[in-house]
Amino acid sequence: QNQEQAIADAYKQNPKFSSVVDILRMSFSRKLLKSGRKTGPLIISVAEPEQANHMINAGLIYGYELHNCEPYDGNCVVT
Repeated sequence: QNQEQAIADAYKQNPKFSSVVDILRMSFSRKLLKSGRKTGPLIISVAEPEQANHMINAGLIYGYELHNCEPYDGNCVVT
């Protein structure tokens, strides 16, 4: 799915975010896409940390399912 459509779908399913959260990008990790798996983490980039906090506190409805949100930093590697 292209970026614009994915972002429009997220706003459609979460109308309370339209005036509070500025979604810049939505994507799955390259590793997930290469593996061919059908499910995995969805990475959402927002404009400000406060917007991310709002999503973390409220949760995200996507694909008509409620998903928990948590902070992510691609530079952090769990060992």
